[in-house]
Amino acid sequence: MAAADEFHDLGAGLYFWQAYELAVKTDLSCAAIRSGDQWYFVDPIPLAADARQELTGDSVRRGAILLTNGNHERAAAAFRDRFALPVLAPADAIAEFTIPVDRLVADGDELFGEITVIALPGAATGEVAYLHAASGTLCLGDALIHLDSHGFGPLPAKYCRDSRGLHKALARLLDHRFERMTFAHGTPILTKARARLESLLASLS
Repeated sequence: MAAADEFHDLGAGLYFWQAYELAVKTDLSCAAIRSGDQWYFVDPIPLAADARQELTGDSVRRGAILLTNGNHERAAAAFRDRFALPVLAPADAIAEFTIPVDRLVADGDELFGEITVIALPGAATGEVAYLHAASGTLCLGDALIHLDSHGFGPLPAKYCRDSRGLHKALARLLDHRFERMTFAHGTPILTKARARLESLLASLS
């Protein structure tokens, strides 16, 4: 798997890095949220050792590695080995993983008192999003993408388990407040993300 050489500090405890993966011919992106002494790594891809040290230093004591679907095992094992954090993943995708999962999550779960799990059926197997309400950050897997080649939109139908079902599920995200979105494929949206999503869903109806 391709490794990123650097990360981007997006402010308010949000970090992002990505690398182009030749095998799938697209960018693999990921995010990390720091909340007090908690670190949450969402769908992490490899990060060069010097950049990783710059990002975390010796500050990782608590938190988790959060996987959004059955396709996003990525570098979870390496991050668990490095930081001794548990891997959390959707219960509906358990059969897809080649590594042990420490905790299974499902729609509506509240994690660590600050992360809400939102199921998004219709995209990849077990698809969920993670909402960190305190920072107004919504972390997506494959359900939505934000790539230069495709723009901002739902996962293309040819990759979906049920594209119509996904469009309906995405409307559930509007039940929550958030300002920022991160993606497993593409650059984050850092302002007015909920309004962007509302406009997108209106265009799909």
